[in-house]
Amino acid sequence: MHFGLLTSLLAVVLLLAPWQQQWQQQGWWQQQQWGGGILLADCQGLAVTPDNLGAGQLAVVNEFNTFEDALELAAELTGGRGRGGRGGSGKLGAGGITTVKDMQQLQLASYAVAASPKVWHPSTKFLPPVRDQGPCSTCVGEAVAAAVQMAIASALNESAADWDIDARSLYYCSLKGRTCKTGWDIPDAFKHIVDTAPDLLRPRGCLESKYPELVDRNKEPDIIDWEPYCKAANETAADGKCTADKITRPKPLLKCSYRSLSNFYQMQQHIRKHGAIVSRIIMNDDWEVQFNETARDVSGLIWPSYKKNITAKPAYGHAIALVGYDNDNYTWIGLNSWGKGSTNKDKEGITADGLFRINMGLAGVGTPEQTYGVACTVFPGNKRDMHGTPWLDKPRRRVSPVNASVALDLNAKCYNYTTKLGESVSNIVEWFDVDYRDFIQHNRKQFGDLQDVMYRLGQTKKARQLQRILEVVSSVTKDLTQDQPYFTCTFYDKSGAASNVTCYSGNTQKCAENGTVSCALHYKDVNVTRVLRAGTTVQVCSDKFAQPGELDKVATIANNKTAQQRALASVLRRVAPGLDRNGVRKYSSCKPSPTVQPAVIEQRGFKVRWYVNCTLDPYAITTLSFRVDISGKPDITLQRSFPALDETLMYPVLSLQDTLQNLDMVVYGGRMPPQLGALKNLQRLLVYYFCMQGGMPPNLLYGLQRATEVTIREYAGAEQYQPDGVQCGITGPVPSEWFTPTTDASDGPLNPATSMNTIDISGNKLSGSLPDINTWERLQLLFLSNNRFEGGVPSSWAALADVGRGVTTVDLQSNRLSGVFPREWSGLRGKIITLTLDDNPGLTGCAPLDASTTVTYENTGMSGVCKANTQEVEAQQVQAIRTHLVPLLGAGSSKAYVDMLTRLVNDIQGEDGQGLGQLIKAGQSNSQFYGQLNTDGETTIDVTIGVKLFQGATYITSIEVNGGAAAGLNLIHLVPLAQSLPRLDAFVCKECSANAQPGPKDLQLPSSLAQAAPLMKLLELTGCGLRGSLPQSWGSWTSLEALYVPSLFNFNEYPYEETVANGLTGSIPSSYANLSKLKFLDVSGNELTGMLPPEFGYAGKMPNDAVFYLAFTGLTGPIPLSWSYFSLGLVDVSATAVNISCIPDGLNVLPPGAPSCSGSSPQVGALLSLRKLILGNGGVSAALAAWNGTDIGGAGPKTPPKYCRLWTGIACNSAYQVTGLDLNALSIQMPPTASLSFPKLVEMLQPLSSSLRVLNAAALQLAGSLPEALATFSRLEVLNLSGNKGLTGNLPDLWSALTALRTVDISSTNISGNLPPSWASLQEMRVFRAENCSGLSGQLPLEWGILRSLEELVVTNSQLGGALPAWTDAGAVRAAGAAALAAAEQAAEKAGVSDLSPASVERRPSLVRYSNSRVGPHAMAAAANRVVTAIKAALAAAPAGTRFMPLRVIDLSGNKLSGQLVPGWSLFEQLQKLILARNALSGPLPDGYARLTTLTALDLSSNSFAGLLPSTWVSMRQLVCLDVSGNALVSPVPRTLPFMAGDGFSLKCLVLAGNTGMDAAELATIKSKMEADSGGRVTVVVAHSGRTCNICVLGA
Repeated sequence: MHFGLLTSLLAVVLLLAPWQQQWQQQGWWQQQQWGGGILLADCQGLAVTPDNLGAGQLAVVNEFNTFEDALELAAELTGGRGRGGRGGSGKLGAGGITTVKDMQQLQLASYAVAASPKVWHPSTKFLPPVRDQGPCSTCVGEAVAAAVQMAIASALNESAADWDIDARSLYYCSLKGRTCKTGWDIPDAFKHIVDTAPDLLRPRGCLESKYPELVDRNKEPDIIDWEPYCKAANETAADGKCTADKITRPKPLLKCSYRSLSNFYQMQQHIRKHGAIVSRIIMNDDWEVQFNETARDVSGLIWPSYKKNITAKPAYGHAIALVGYDNDNYTWIGLNSWGKGSTNKDKEGITADGLFRINMGLAGVGTPEQTYGVACTVFPGNKRDMHGTPWLDKPRRRVSPVNASVALDLNAKCYNYTTKLGESVSNIVEWFDVDYRDFIQHNRKQFGDLQDVMYRLGQTKKARQLQRILEVVSSVTKDLTQDQPYFTCTFYDKSGAASNVTCYSGNTQKCAENGTVSCALHYKDVNVTRVLRAGTTVQVCSDKFAQPGELDKVATIANNKTAQQRALASVLRRVAPGLDRNGVRKYSSCKPSPTVQPAVIEQRGFKVRWYVNCTLDPYAITTLSFRVDISGKPDITLQRSFPALDETLMYPVLSLQDTLQNLDMVVYGGRMPPQLGALKNLQRLLVYYFCMQGGMPPNLLYGLQRATEVTIREYAGAEQYQPDGVQCGITGPVPSEWFTPTTDASDGPLNPATSMNTIDISGNKLSGSLPDINTWERLQLLFLSNNRFEGGVPSSWAALADVGRGVTTVDLQSNRLSGVFPREWSGLRGKIITLTLDDNPGLTGCAPLDASTTVTYENTGMSGVCKANTQEVEAQQVQAIRTHLVPLLGAGSSKAYVDMLTRLVNDIQGEDGQGLGQLIKAGQSNSQFYGQLNTDGETTIDVTIGVKLFQGATYITSIEVNGGAAAGLNLIHLVPLAQSLPRLDAFVCKECSANAQPGPKDLQLPSSLAQAAPLMKLLELTGCGLRGSLPQSWGSWTSLEALYVPSLFNFNEYPYEETVANGLTGSIPSSYANLSKLKFLDVSGNELTGMLPPEFGYAGKMPNDAVFYLAFTGLTGPIPLSWSYFSLGLVDVSATAVNISCIPDGLNVLPPGAPSCSGSSPQVGALLSLRKLILGNGGVSAALAAWNGTDIGGAGPKTPPKYCRLWTGIACNSAYQVTGLDLNALSIQMPPTASLSFPKLVEMLQPLSSSLRVLNAAALQLAGSLPEALATFSRLEVLNLSGNKGLTGNLPDLWSALTALRTVDISSTNISGNLPPSWASLQEMRVFRAENCSGLSGQLPLEWGILRSLEELVVTNSQLGGALPAWTDAGAVRAAGAAALAAAEQAAEKAGVSDLSPASVERRPSLVRYSNSRVGPHAMAAAANRVVTAIKAALAAAPAGTRFMPLRVIDLSGNKLSGQLVPGWSLFEQLQKLILARNALSGPLPDGYARLTTLTALDLSSNSFAGLLPSTWVSMRQLVCLDVSGNALVSPVPRTLPFMAGDGFSLKCLVLAGNTGMDAAELATIKSKMEADSGGRVTVVVAHSGRTCNICVLGA
């Protein structure tokens, strides 16, 4: 807010009446009478009245005075000649600098003005053709259209003439029923075309193409209903017959925004950046005198400017575009809409080019807060900004940390910058958007000598005034200079002799004596236009640099290594927030290594697996991988553990744009950001997510030109972590852009996914048809399973057989595909290795492929592979047996055993090569080949190969080896063998350990086996000497029913030392949760470690009777609660470190005997203590009595414990934690004299503090004060304490830590005191209800203005007093929010324990202590830190003037509020109910409330409002009830009021009674007319004794 604004506002209040008196004396009042009011609107419509014209004119005068003082000082700062005070400016010359803030604001304004161009003429390129509104009132539309044209031209650096925008389309098509004389208001126009209907930004051809009568703008057509014309224009635009597609197409080229401008400097800055602003102007009756016919032949830049004429009278309101200025001559340059030259005979005073100049401070031009600017930027997603990263394509300055010790400090607010040749202070300040004063103070030594500043005073001052000015100026400049400010004056003695007088602080009397004149203030300041020497190091500082991404938008870190380490540190801050500074430094460094292993970063409650790889010359991060490991932590809160894929995470990743090649991450929440497409060098992108929403970024594959793999899929088991009521998963179709060639911004060819060989977007919720993949020229692996694709399998995919294609795998299982499988796929024979079609019941036909392709089609209508050549199928299998069987099973074995295997192979081949086909005899469907070897007379080795008949061909389906240790095993051969045996469903090798010295990979489980053997049901490798780990990739092996890999077959029969044991290491992969058919998993006797995956139970995909043999392993941790799902199975954890002090409900565990986990749950104990408290105090409740603590276990597979599903009033999450406690649902009856201690109740519920979201304790006879201990319930969202009269005391400040709160209801309680300003931290609060709370007092906190979610505010029948808060004054609200933040930070510092985050305390319940229900020190620290974090985030997310509270209901009736209605409340655009009845409010009713077009109820009754009922309120078409009774309103009633009884309005009740200044006869007429015109819909109450309408009891 500029200095002196308070003085200006006071002046408006004091001088408004004289202005009105002056107008009346001049006779202007009588020009146009309309129902007692005056309509001055030639085009401004209902927004222009004598009141706001006068106030606007006066505001302009005051703003001009402020601006002129800034110009004066700016001239001094640049070494020019000061203009001198004009004597009575009301600012410096009148002693207006009385506070340091005044001087700081003036100094800042002078810096800004000095550093800006003095004169700004519009560029011919950016000026649109001159508009001609003709005889109609479309000036607002014309001015707005011109401003939008110029904003577009400035944004794109193109000619404005190329962007024709039809003002008539904006005007007539924006509101049904608008006519030539209706008029429009500037903010309403911007709001409609920017927020509501940007499609109206279209050229004139759209309206004129079908209606030639509209071409002549001087002839206003006689059109009453424009709707057909507008509809036709829409159709024309849709057909592409006019060039509207630039803006109105589904993916527009531009997006525009608008804002009000509060001072001249902002207005001039906006003109320079965006071309134009739109201002109202009072057209005086001397316009045609100052702009006569001669002006039509002269440019407006040459013709003299419009000057003040004291005899001129206002004639009407108008709107213009301001396109330039001249500060040397105090003039604005305007663009009119009355044509140019002689093009318009109906309007006088137009120049040759439509431009004109007008002196600043006149005619309301540039009225603060009522002058608007529009800015347009390229819309993310089109060719000019394909990925929403405009800053990456623009030049940015290079900066560096201020020293090495803070190189990785992401909260740093200051950076070093080295100046370039010719750079000035203003260049740097404007580029980095930093504060001038801060910049100068940080770089004082770089400016050398300061500039002498002299400012002449316009009036003689008293000594104390002069002294105060010197003190203020000294305070502001003391950090710049030691020189003291002083005054010089001229003194005339009685004889008339003149002498010079100098006065310093403490000696100002001489400069205030009679005879002293021409005083001037002298001080020193910085010349901000001075060019700094190239190579000078300066500091640029701003609070916003500590916010993610803000520095990146204007600068890059000069040192490449430091820049990339900072990027990693920023990612670490999101991924591992508990890391200290040393940890961040450690893990953000990189040493290149092809074999580097992921680091495991221990966090409280989980682990982060962090992997980075790089090159050194040059230093470049090439690989980044981060995954959160929650194994064994079933109750962990994922939102807190996993980073969300949002802008905060994307900014640092994008700073690796030039080097990053591999990105692998697991995230929770957010949406797939389009910015990923800007990673132009990325080769592999892997995104696994929990609960992501939205669709796939359309342009992603256009940007990833070098990517070979893109994987975007839901994490295995993620659905079990889905929050209640939230639909998770990426939805929508695969964007057509992913497979559609296009052109780039330079019209060059651009193809998607030109290098892609693997695309995995399975496990989402994608829908629509399968994508056209033929443009993915290098595709090999395609995974589209587990989505919602519909329609048929495209026959066009047969083109994948073209030369150069290498597609080997296509996975379409678990979709909604239908239709006959296309025969055209026959061309893919011998190319596709695996085709998966399972779980598509609508698919029919057969796949025209051969035995080289493994096709699975369970749960489809298909018959499988189309019948092929039997001999070809069998020959392929025989060849595979000949090639691989002996190397697979004979490794390291005896010659006798190998010979036996060879004979078996020969049997399969047969003498004529037909052995396989001849084995199964007629009438049989299966058989087997069998070989046996007796090694020592006691041990027998059996080898059995089973075969079955399928579609006329014989297939090998099983291979089983059972015997002594003479058998060998080389698993390298298992994969190629399985690939050639398409129907192999079992492979068993028991104690195949002859190769005691295997190679490094011989006995490792092959990760690709799941794909090679897609029909495998049984895999057993008991006691084979296995090494390595269980492959993560086997999690997709959905056919597998049994996996046996124990160390020994029988621990008792075969002593450990006599047998080669399996030695698998690592953990059990969580991906196995997807093995939907697995009934047996035996890993006993291996060296496995880690915890049991909770995903097994959460996913709910495995059979609930599954059996897990996990004995004699190194597994640890508890059995996850989710494993209660396997209540029909068995879990053997004998001889392990698994904690079985309690077991999940219903689970059978070995060894037996452990109690149920839920039976010993602290949460259950808390609920039972609550039950005891209520019943022990006389409470009666059958539902509560049924809370049975002796039987709470689950009752079957995947069944929650009984307290979650049977106890009334209890809600639980998927981890069986209590999230909801609705005591109202228990129908508790308490004795009339009994009470429950609320502090005691909160103390009992403490074990629920980390999970409870809803607490409904309404009308429960609670008593006592509100305990601070509730602040530890960090997830609490709903708190209902209404109807408890025994609750007393104040609302605790510490409850501001309940940052998840959405609803608070304390109605009908005896809570007292003020509403806490600290509750500004409750950024999620949507409802605050305190009806009938007589103890509440104080004022409504201004700090609450930063509440971003508040929709309903109800405080009734209380003692609230003072004025209504200016919640829409962005500056005041931010200042109050900053004060609240300072108080919160002070409280956090006082609380101490700064090293503990709020989350850390929640994870360590032992840190919470209670003493008389107060909060312990560690929990206090965590709560205080939550408050600080919430307020910081709110202030960061609410730039000044761009967003306000989304209030829908305000009910403050029955209080002691005073003062006037706040005009700015008209900006609450979503407001539906405003109830301020029964207060002490006064003053006029604001015209501006007409903007509240969504208002349905407005009750201002029983106050002291005076004046007229505003005619503008007719704009409130949704208003159902209006009650202004019991005030001091006067006649005449607006003539527009009866309109509200007509069609298109919602009014049902109008109460005007009790306004003694209203004429009774007039009210009777209004009542009769409106009730008749509405057909009885509207009831008008004009006397308290008359009929009333109950609908106006607005509290209901």
